[in-house]
Amino acid sequence: MAEEDIIKSADYKDYSIWVYENGSISVVRDYLNTIGGLRDYAAIKNFAYDDNWNTRQFAKKLCTEFGDGEVAQTDGFTINIMDDGSAQVFREFPNTMAALREIAEKVNFKFEENWNTRQCGNKLIDYINEHVLDL
Repeated sequence: MAEEDIIKSADYKDYSIWVYENGSISVVRDYLNTIGGLRDYAAIKNFAYDDNWNTRQFAKKLCTEFGDGEVAQTDGFTINIMDDGSAQVFREFPNTMAALREIAEKVNFKFEENWNTRQCGNKLIDYINEHVLDL
């Protein structure tokens, strides 16, 4: 979806929650700790890595193994090798409700069990924007 379709949003640390014009909810994590994002991706892909690899080496190996050498896009993750050789990792969560629950736990927000994904997303966005200062 295009960024202009986003009508409501909240950010918490490296997570972003978006509500689109059609009411759907997305949760994206733009990893501030790039090596952590690479490790998360490697774990999902069962990719063995060397703890001594630096971020650039690790990203390049993942992009070569699971992408075209510069970009890897699978399982909701995108790893980009930038022009300067640095890496960017972000993930759009395929299970939106699970991602919302993960964020809610981090900010001490309690969902009602009968809320659907749209209700949870909207209420969590409001809560974060009104109560959470640690962005």
